Amino acid sequence: MSTPTPQLSLPPELEREIFETASVRNPESIPALLLVCRRVNVWILPFLYRVFVMSARINQSALDPILHAFTSKPPEFLESAVRHIFLHKFANIDKYRGLLAKCTGAVNLSLDVDVELKSLLPLHMPRLQRLAITVPSFRDPDWSWTASFTSITHLDLFQGADRGGTDTEKWQKWAGLASLASLTHLALSPSIAEGILQRIMEEMPHILLLVVTCYAWGRDDGISFAENSLTVRDPRIVVIVIQAKYEEDWRLGAWGRDDSWVRAEEFVARKRAGQVEASCYLIGKEMRRRRWVFGVCAGNGRPDRRGWGRERSFVSRRSAWAAGTAKPYAKDTEGRNETQSDPA
Repeated sequence: MSTPTPQLSLPPELEREIFETASVRNPESIPALLLVCRRVNVWILPFLYRVFVMSARINQSALDPILHAFTSKPPEFLESAVRHIFLHKFANIDKYRGLLAKCTGAVNLSLDVDVELKSLLPLHMPRLQRLAITVPSFRDPDWSWTASFTSITHLDLFQGADRGGTDTEKWQKWAGLASLASLTHLALSPSIAEGILQRIMEEMPHILLLVVTCYAWGRDDGISFAENSLTVRDPRIVVIVIQAKYEEDWRLGAWGRDDSWVRAEEFVARKRAGQVEASCYLIGKEMRRRRWVFGVCAGNGRPDRRGWGRERSFVSRRSAWAAGTAKPYAKDTEGRNETQSDPA
């Protein structure tokens, strides 16, 4: 008579950690994990709501059912579960306001819709650390929202086109940035950054990283900015060409992987360590095909053939950020999601 094989039994705390780690590392597995058993369902269900994406690809007819299903959850559940919110699909402003009012535990909010942030106020998001906003072209920014988001450490501002003016006039429009006392990381589109980088560094000495952000569909803007418009020499400044669509890069960060913030931080760290020449400011694959000083440089001044955007081993830190427990750091012409195919 054969002896039955003993079943492996793990402590519940270890079981939970395993399933939660699997959810963060592989979000696509969450629906399957919910079916394992009742206790795993209880543990993992919040991770299904951890990252909420209202993508521009969603059919308009599906918008209302999605929002209704989401907001029908108890407010206390949404407060504890939702950490990252990505709104890039037009909806009734009242529906968005109702959604955000229930997600008071969010740490990351991206708005790329034709809705000004002030129209969503008042918002109570005391833990919010990362905010991304699209400012309509040829329109001055509104700073009435800054008093509601004093905990912001990372701010990403995009504007397709600016009305221009002198550097002094332009800084007057964007001087509201200086009111964000907790801000350490700032990303700007070239149309915003041109002419005000020096004032930002002077007026906001607490900035640790300033990124001028371009996307693959506008990579020539990044190259042109680095060649012609980057007159400030400061190791905290980085010009980056993001090869992925904006939504893809945002999702990477939300799930604790290498997004543009991480790559820019690592670039600055390598520069401070002497591994990148002080004259290098631009991160992008294009630099392998061009011969000039801005770029991803090895210590010898030549382009780094090892590439960029490699996976890093900072799993614990990024898993904590994806779960919303990490501590803060010491398109078309209106939006980022350009529909053109990436140039070859």
